[in-house]
Amino acid sequence: CTIKGPGWHMMTNAEWSAVALWCWKNGFMPRGNTNFGRDHAQTYETGRRQDGAAPGLNEGTARTLTGSGPASWFHDNSPAGIADLTGNVWEWQRGLRLVDGEIQIIPDNNAAATGADHSNSSTLWRAIMPNGTLVTPGTSGTLKWNATGANGSGSPQLATSVTSQSDGETSASERYKDLTAAGGVTVPNLLKLLGMFPHDTGIERGRFYMRNEGERLPIRGGNWGRGSSAGVFALSLDRARSHSHTGLGFRPAFVI
Repeated sequence: CTIKGPGWHMMTNAEWSAVALWCWKNGFMPRGNTNFGRDHAQTYETGRRQDGAAPGLNEGTARTLTGSGPASWFHDNSPAGIADLTGNVWEWQRGLRLVDGEIQIIPDNNAAATGADHSNSSTLWRAIMPNGTLVTPGTSGTLKWNATGANGSGSPQLATSVTSQSDGETSASERYKDLTAAGGVTVPNLLKLLGMFPHDTGIERGRFYMRNEGERLPIRGGNWGRGSSAGVFALSLDRARSHSHTGLGFRPAFVI
């Protein structure tokens, strides 16, 4: 993305979340390729599959060509909007990660800056306290994703300590709208603004996945086979930097 020139970067989690919240505020949640070239609920809504197969055929690589779906697959329900935020392919995001369950961000959308250091050891990363204060990663009492089941299984739960850590293979997931915090843990507004905790329990589409072991980078939106688990608020924090898959992509963005 950056070799396209100054201002270009891979879309950040802050930018994605701003668009998702815009959709919610304006009363339209975009649909998309969530069922092998078609929307899982409105199956008459289809896009042109990259592999040439018929929409709904449950095989092959069912990515659809960007923007080939109906207006309802754009963020503002018009062909002039942002296409394919729901389903099609998971999309890498910058400026957010988990490290052994601790939530870390690059604040103020500085992740969009040309030359911003996103490496594992970057000094730009900040952890989050329950009151929303940003602190050095590893500070005691920062917000983390714990799991309700053994060995990092069950549902993710916002906490200030990790008592159930993944073995590196096990992950936890929950519908985004049903995420909860441990007793006594305050959820700062910052997490809701960054699409990491539900601001509204009426959001029907989207699921949250996490693995609280090692460094895990974010992918958003879901892919063509996720059904109702895909959506503009879908977020997965269970993959390492090295992950690659046919159902995974990215989105260039430009800052003026």
